[in-house]
Amino acid sequence: MISHAEPVWWKDGPFFYGKDGKEKLSQFADSLARIILGGPLDRLSISQRIVDALALEACRPKVVKLVDQLFKIYPFLLPQPTLREVKSFLLLKRWTPAKILRGSGIKLAAARNLPESLLNPEAFVPVRRELLEWKLPAMKSSIQLAEFLGLTTQQLDWMSARAPFARCDQGDPRYEFHLERKSRKSRLLEIPYPKLMSVQRRLLPDLLDKIPLHHAAHGFRKGRSVKSYAEPHVGQRVVWRTDLANFFPSIQSNRIFGAFRTFGYPESVARSLTGLTTNRIPKSVFRTLFADSPRDAARELEFLYDSPHLPQGAPTSPAIANLISYRLDCRLQGLASKFEASYTRYADDLAFSGNDSFKKSLKEFQSFALAIILDEGFAIRRRKSVVMTASRQQQLAGIIVNEKLNTPRTEYKQLHAILHNCTQGNPESQNRDKHSDFQTHLQGRIAWMNSLNPTRGKKLQQIFESIEW
Repeated sequence: MISHAEPVWWKDGPFFYGKDGKEKLSQFADSLARIILGGPLDRLSISQRIVDALALEACRPKVVKLVDQLFKIYPFLLPQPTLREVKSFLLLKRWTPAKILRGSGIKLAAARNLPESLLNPEAFVPVRRELLEWKLPAMKSSIQLAEFLGLTTQQLDWMSARAPFARCDQGDPRYEFHLERKSRKSRLLEIPYPKLMSVQRRLLPDLLDKIPLHHAAHGFRKGRSVKSYAEPHVGQRVVWRTDLANFFPSIQSNRIFGAFRTFGYPESVARSLTGLTTNRIPKSVFRTLFADSPRDAARELEFLYDSPHLPQGAPTSPAIANLISYRLDCRLQGLASKFEASYTRYADDLAFSGNDSFKKSLKEFQSFALAIILDEGFAIRRRKSVVMTASRQQQLAGIIVNEKLNTPRTEYKQLHAILHNCTQGNPESQNRDKHSDFQTHLQGRIAWMNSLNPTRGKKLQQIFESIEW
């Protein structure tokens, strides 16, 4: 047992406030911050960890005082502060070895390097105990994350854009970019290169898919589809559909980092995970890509893409977007319940519906809903916001929801005409969109039609079977 009269880690060596005092003070604050964040975040546990690490039971009263001061700044430690924030707090309060020893009866004569017990990596500590039920991989350091992904630490630093050479003025070398133009709208796809994409695909089943989503989310998740998204709104007196503007790029890296911290990952792991799943496009590259686009539309997006954001095209982005939208879903679901309405979301498409009372209070509901959307860091595309009453066609994600789920009649007629023309001659002559497997493409469209309207689907299938391929 270590004697209180001879505490090992401040015996011999230069005096703490001597020549290297500032450096030693910073080292002590850094180590103490790691202890604070290295386990359960309650007063008793934090105090016990500090006392155990210092091997100085007589200092407990001073340690308890330190922890009380910390909780005044960060009540309940939610959201969990970063290592830098805790270290800054300790330096501001000048929590030095001398201050901790004061009143303990132990004399501080000198200081030396801190023991290894004070330099342990942070722990995997979810902010709420129920999060432990998700059974996420408990990675406590970047080294463990690299081992989990089958990478070296150098590879992890490069892929997470933490190495100095990982990003350059000419763009992020981890991604390639494709600008798709449809009518007036341009969509920028950021496709990760194969190695990074394989790492992101590893994160999906082993980490992201283990985190439960809100039941209102129907996009990019197993067992859900546009059909389940539209179904709750069948036969309603009024349906309000609106879109979130710039859904993926509007989700910035700070929100993703905060989510990983909430799940329990220490700061170093959370930053690496955030780097692995975000991207940044320098202004020079963005302006080259959008050189032919309207200036106003491009300027609106430029500041989003110039910061690390969720890239549209990465396999992890849809799952992370759903996780980040969890609070949005909770608040909009609560608002909808208060107005006796239904709410669902498919990616950036939001749908609300209800009876006559909801129809009468729709303007008030829209004001509250828009305030929530803005407060959660999103915006809507007003041109895509549509109110549909029962007297007109109500359509969500290409599905009619007036009386039952159905496909638009124009879509049925178009497919019927294509199939009929295929029976008259060369089927490939109808492949105007150059599908690589036109036969399979038609089968898929018929199957989709059949799932919504079996009568129409049966007719189309009969025509398909008469085609000579």
